[in-house]
Amino acid sequence: MIFVRHRILIAAVVATGLAGTLGCQKNVDPQQELLAQLQHPEPGRRLIAGTSIREMRPVPEPFIRPLMEALNDQDASLRCLAAESLGEVGPIGHNYVNELVKIANNHFDHQVREKLQQSIQKISDSK
Repeated sequence: MIFVRHRILIAAVVATGLAGTLGCQKNVDPQQELLAQLQHPEPGRRLIAGTSIREMRPVPEPFIRPLMEALNDQDASLRCLAAESLGEVGPIGHNYVNELVKIANNHFDHQVREKLQQSIQKISDSK
């Protein structure tokens, strides 16, 4: 499972174009780079990062807060992707359900509200 996560992280780094930028630096943390890409000015890079994070299933806990922040991104596609990705966190998501419910009840984007409600249900069903 850990091998798969690292493979996805490395693939995301390559896909977002960081591989050329980073060169052969020894102390590159793919997780940190993926988190940085989630906040990149270019929407395409943010979407690639968000998709890569979602595919890690279960999404690791260090990505939960950044995904929650992405719910307010200017790009509607990323907002929806972040809402869906939060449904892939597994049982660790139980710690965030109350906060996600508040966000779902008050979010300005109806699609995000719907996807968050589905994600909350998925988290609630996870064991």
